[in-house]
Amino acid sequence: MSKNSLYNQIKFEGIPPDIEIYFVTNEIIKNRLEHVDSFIEKYPSKFNNKKSFLRTRILIEHLDLRKNKNLSISHTQNISVISVSNKYKVGIDVERSSKKLTEKMSKKILQKNNNLNLSPIQIWTLMESTYKCLNCMGEHFLKYSFIKKHKKFSLLRSDMNIIAVTYNFHEYTLGIAFNLEH
Repeated sequence: MSKNSLYNQIKFEGIPPDIEIYFVTNEIIKNRLEHVDSFIEKYPSKFNNKKSFLRTRILIEHLDLRKNKNLSISHTQNISVISVSNKYKVGIDVERSSKKLTEKMSKKILQKNNNLNLSPIQIWTLMESTYKCLNCMGEHFLKYSFIKKHKKFSLLRSDMNIIAVTYNFHEYTLGIAFNLEH
């Protein structure tokens, strides 16, 4: 990444080439403060002082991502991620890898997915990104079950062909889901 860059684009193995993933951090935004003032004016609302809101809006506008057919956004503390595709429905989730879920939540998540050999936070990002890929429709994502196929995970539902992947990226865990029935 160059010092003048507003964002980074990341590529992960197992993600179709049409799916683009971008991230932006508070540090990047601090280095480009001239954008922040214009966005506060452009999006006057009670949310305009939230860094996550600013990060994603700056990135969407800077890259003109509104033209993409499918877009998904996630953020946590210091980072925002966006996945876009013109071919696939997509969903993305980002969490700090160190995030601890409650014992009750961890048990619930692992109950249907204990054969995946993943941490609860990795399974959480699979579930959340899949839910977003499905436009937040249908059953609650805590009811999702996945099976492992190579380095990818398939949602166990006969009426859908959703693939999800999880990656550790610096101190974050990302989940990316896409619908093969585009």
